[in-house]
Amino acid sequence: MIQISQYLLVGLVLAVVCIWISNHFKIGRFLKLYFFVMITYQLSAFSAVLFETGTTTNYEHRWDCLQSSKGGKRMRGDKSAVSVNPCFANRTSFLNYQEKYIDDTRDCSSFRGSLCTLESPCVPCELDKAIEFGDVWKRCNSCNGTNHNCDFVEGVGPYCYVSVKDLSRIEPCSTCCTRPNPLIFEVNNMRVCI
Repeated sequence: MIQISQYLLVGLVLAVVCIWISNHFKIGRFLKLYFFVMITYQLSAFSAVLFETGTTTNYEHRWDCLQSSKGGKRMRGDKSAVSVNPCFANRTSFLNYQEKYIDDTRDCSSFRGSLCTLESPCVPCELDKAIEFGDVWKRCNSCNGTNHNCDFVEGVGPYCYVSVKDLSRIEPCSTCCTRPNPLIFEVNNMRVCI
């Protein structure tokens, strides 16, 4: 809340400066209105991007989150071997369409930030949590023997949900990668791979 009020204070100062400039240089009413509309637009756009509002849809993502590797997620644009989707090789035999690389929007919905914090924890990477967490679970980068450790720091993270049944239970993430073998199961006599 402090960040938002500081941001709005900066916006208010900018608005006052623009009004002063428009009065000082005898700029017409149209340009005053233009300055006001543009500053208001910029304030709303930046506040939507920089701050988590909790009222957004699942399809709105912050750029810093997409660029992060928080909790083992794939960074936007990463095409390394650990980010290849293990279901891609056999994609024709599964019900769900498979991309070559794992999804880079994991834990970034609703304008979530670039860290798995106590206030904004991540979904666990473990493959055995996939069915429990359902649609919100997405594969992390594949484990390759060196990237199991989450480098947890008390008070900083990464923190993960314990169970989908009780989202108030949060613990340090234990594994920040997913086993590279795919999980295959049946849905209405169709094979699904995750």
